[in-house]
Amino acid sequence: MIRRSVLLSAPVRLTALLLVLVIVATGCNRGTKGDRPDEGTPVEQLYEKSHKLMQGGNWSGAEASFRRLVAQYPYGPYTEQAMIESAYAQYKAGKHDDAVSSIDRFIRTYPTHRNIAYLYYLRGLANSNRNTVFLRRVWSLDASRRDLSTPHQAYSDFNIVVDRYPNSRYAADARQRMLVLRDVFAQHELDNALYYMRRGAWVSAAGRANYLLETYPQSAFQNDAVAVLADSYTHLGNKTLADDARRVLQLNQPDHPWLEGKWPKYPWMIRKLNPFAGEKSAATGQRNARLEKNQREGQLSDCGAKAIPACMERHMSLPQRFRPRPTLLVTALLALAASPLAALAAEPGDLLSASPYRASWVPSKAAQAYKLAYRTPDHHGRLAQATGLVYLPAGPAPAGGWPVVSWAHGTQGIADHCAPSVSGPYQPERDGRFLDQFLAQGYAVVAADYQGLGSPGDHAYLHVRTSARNAIDLIRAGRHFLGTATLSPRWVSVGHSQGGGAALTAGHLAPSYGPSLQYRGSFTTGTPTAVELTALVMKPDNRAPNPGAVNAYHAYLLDGLLQVEPRIAQVLSDEGHARVALARQQCLGPLAASLEGANTGEMFSAPLTSVPGVWALLHDYLGVPRRGFSQPLMLGHGSQDRDVPYLTTLLYAVGLALRGEPVAFRRYPVDHRGTLDAAAADGLAFVRARLGNSHFDEAIETAGLEQLLNEAQ
Repeated sequence: MIRRSVLLSAPVRLTALLLVLVIVATGCNRGTKGDRPDEGTPVEQLYEKSHKLMQGGNWSGAEASFRRLVAQYPYGPYTEQAMIESAYAQYKAGKHDDAVSSIDRFIRTYPTHRNIAYLYYLRGLANSNRNTVFLRRVWSLDASRRDLSTPHQAYSDFNIVVDRYPNSRYAADARQRMLVLRDVFAQHELDNALYYMRRGAWVSAAGRANYLLETYPQSAFQNDAVAVLADSYTHLGNKTLADDARRVLQLNQPDHPWLEGKWPKYPWMIRKLNPFAGEKSAATGQRNARLEKNQREGQLSDCGAKAIPACMERHMSLPQRFRPRPTLLVTALLALAASPLAALAAEPGDLLSASPYRASWVPSKAAQAYKLAYRTPDHHGRLAQATGLVYLPAGPAPAGGWPVVSWAHGTQGIADHCAPSVSGPYQPERDGRFLDQFLAQGYAVVAADYQGLGSPGDHAYLHVRTSARNAIDLIRAGRHFLGTATLSPRWVSVGHSQGGGAALTAGHLAPSYGPSLQYRGSFTTGTPTAVELTALVMKPDNRAPNPGAVNAYHAYLLDGLLQVEPRIAQVLSDEGHARVALARQQCLGPLAASLEGANTGEMFSAPLTSVPGVWALLHDYLGVPRRGFSQPLMLGHGSQDRDVPYLTTLLYAVGLALRGEPVAFRRYPVDHRGTLDAAAADGLAFVRARLGNSHFDEAIETAGLEQLLNEAQ
C-alpha cells in the first residue's frame, strides 16, 4: 500500500512542478517587460515621449526616459541630445551631483560638440547649487558663510564659457553670474575681517581687507573694506594710512555709515539662537546687500511633429533663452553698477579701485604710495583691467599739481607674481636710485604694471602699443583718484629695456590717445628698436650658446606671439614648448639662471620665418614708431650691451634724425643692466628741461649723432 501510494503521487508532483515553472517564467517575463516598457520603441517616439515629460515638469521621469533612450540607442544625434537633456533634467530635479557627473562624462566623450559651451554653463549652474541645502532655502542662510569650494568651481565653469566661447548665447549671463559669485567671495573675506575687528586683531583685519581690495576690486563690498582699513589703521595708531583710507572712502561713498560711527553694527547675540531669523552678519545686516541666488530658468525648444533635420537643428541649441527673475540680486547688481569704483568702466583710464600701497619696497623718497586698478586696452584692443602704482613726493602739491614722470619698467616676467606691484622691481636698488631723483625734485611717479601682469588676462610681452596705452591710462586714473590739483596734466615718459619701447611708443601715441594730457617728451635706455630681426636667429641650426637673459627674452616673446598667431606652435620643438611653459611660471631672474648657456635652435623644429605672414606679424606686434613724434626724445644705450645690441638703437636714432624727428642719443661704456645708472644724470636733466619748457637744440643733437655713427663704422 505504501509503495503504490508513492507511485501514484509521482505524476501529481511532476504536474505541480511544471505549473510552478510556468508561473515563475510568466512572472519573470512580465517583470522584465514592465522594467523595459519602451523596448523596441523607435528612437524618434522615445525622444518625443521623454521630451514631453520634461515639458510637463516631470524631471525624474524625463531623466529615466532619456536614460532608456541612451541605453537602447547608444549612438546618433538623438543620443547626444538625450544626454544633454538628461543632465538638464537632473539639474532641474535638484540632483546637482548627478548633473555634474553626467556633464563631465559628456565633455570627455564629445569635447568638440557644437553645444559644449552650454554644457560648461550648465555645469556652472549645477555647481552653484550643489550645497544648497533645504535649511538654506527655507531660512535664507547666507551663502558667503558656507563652504565656498563648489561656488569656486562654478566660477571656473562660467569663466570657461566667457573666455573660450565669448560669442555664445550663454557668455553674457555667465559673466553676470561671475560678478555675483565674486561678491559672495568678497563678502566672505569681509566677514573674516570683521571677525578679527571684533576681537581687536587689527593687523589681521587690515590684511583681510587689503586682500579683498586686491582680489575683488569691483565687488559690492570694497567700500566696506576701505572702512575696515581706516578703522584698523586708526586703532594701530597709523594716522597717515588711516587718513588716506578715510579720504578714499569719502570720495567713493560719502554716506557710508562708518564715517558717522554707525558701522560695523554686529547682530544681537540672541538673534543667533533663533533658527527662523536667517543669518545676519555685520557685513550683510548693515548694507542690505545679501546676495541671493539668481535663479534663471531655461526653456527647451519644442519639435512637435516636425521632420528630423529641422527638429534636431533646433534641439541641438537648447535651451533657447534664460529669463532672469526680479530677485534682490538684480537690485544688488544695479547698486554695484552705480558705485563709482565698482562700475564696469566704459572708457580707458577709468578708475576701478585704489588703496594705500604698503610693500617691502617703495622708493625711499616717496612720501605716499597707492595701488590703482583701472581700465585700459589689452593687446586685442578690448577694454581690460590693469594695475599700477603712484608715488608722491613729500610736502603739499604745488599750484597746478605735481608734474608726472611715467615710469615704464623693464622685463620682469610674464606671470602675475612678477608684476612690480606684487614682487617689487627686478633691480630694486638701481630702480630706486633712478626714481628717487625725480621724487626729490618734486615730480610724481606713476608706474604701470602693464595689462595682464598682475591683473586678469595674459600679458603680451613687448607688445609696445598695449604697454604704451597702459602707461597713459594710469596717468588718467591717477588724476581721477588724486584730483587734478594733485597731479598735473604735464608729463614725460621714461623707461628702460622693455619699458623703453613702451615709453617711446607712449610719446608717439600721446597726442591722439591722451589729448587731455600735456605730453612733453620721452627718455629711454636700453630700448629694443629692432626686435623683429630676432626671427632670423630663431631656427633649428642656430646652436650658439646664449646668456640666460637672452634665452628668457626669447621664451617670453614666443609666448606673446603665440597669443596672436597660434600657428607659431607648429615650428616649436618639444623643448620650445617646455621653455614657453616654464616662462609662464618663472620671473626673469630664476628663468635666466635655469637657461644660462642654452641655445635658441633647440627650441625650433623649423625656422620661425617659415610661418606664413610672420614678418608682417612681427612688424605689427613689435615695431616701434619711426616717424611722427610731437616732442623731443632722448635715447641712452650701453656700448657693451649684449641683450639689446647698441648698433640697432644707434641706427634707429640716426633714422629718426634723417626724417627730421627731434631726437638725441647718448652712449655709455656699460652693459644693459648698467645703462640706467649711467644715464641717470642725463635723464634727470632731460626731464627737468622738458617739464620746464626749455629749448631742444636739434642741430647740436644731430651733430652728436653723426659723430657717434662715424665712430661705430
